Amino acid sequence: MTIYASRYMNKTGMNKEESIVKQHLESLGFTDIIHEPGGNIPPDFLIDNKVAVEVRRLNQHYNGNALEDVEYKLIPKIKNLFNIFKATNNFAFVFVDYKRPIRISKKLMNKVKTILKKHLPYITERKSYEICENLKLEFCPATEKQENSYVYGGEYDADAGGAILYETLESLNIIIDEKSRKIKPYFHEYEEWWLALVDYIRIGQYDQDAEEDIRGCFVPPYDNWNKILIISPHLPEYALEFNNNSK
Repeated sequence: MTIYASRYMNKTGMNKEESIVKQHLESLGFTDIIHEPGGNIPPDFLIDNKVAVEVRRLNQHYNGNALEDVEYKLIPKIKNLFNIFKATNNFAFVFVDYKRPIRISKKLMNKVKTILKKHLPYITERKSYEICENLKLEFCPATEKQENSYVYGGEYDADAGGAILYETLESLNIIIDEKSRKIKPYFHEYEEWWLALVDYIRIGQYDQDAEEDIRGCFVPPYDNWNKILIISPHLPEYALEFNNNSK
């Protein structure tokens, strides 16, 4: 089951990743930390009026696209269909099994809706249905009363996982290139640039061997970045730190 951090803005105007990075910077002893000093343009933070910090999640990719893009587009549409089927006497959890490539279209959602309707007479039974080659739904009876006949149970992303070191290095290359292009117009406005990445590939599972593997494979130069930080989402004070000594 894949789990990704939710996208939200807290009362400070920061999203979850920015809040985690700010906690890490504070743990390093910095106090002069300004969020979005230039507004909705890079950098995300400015430290001591000289160090620009860009923030991003470190996530898996598929053909250059963030892995969770499909989840964010597919799952809410399926959940919305549940509202059509108001509760009767029986209920079922719906688990979504998908892989890429998958085209999330009106035609696909109509097929999902047809299956939801088709399963109603069998709602007390455990069944699975293939919507298309890369999308399946599994129904499991639920015992507690629900608002709708169908309740979201979770999802399985068949493309998630894999070799953690490979996924980490591949994503680092994609993200560094992406962020380097983004800061290019603002690069000469600040003395230093740091790239702070909140790690959703390892989900905070760090050990000495994993650190040594990454440090052995991920070597300078890092384009325009003086420092790259890979920060645990569950332990914000902890990070792998890579210094670009060539800058």
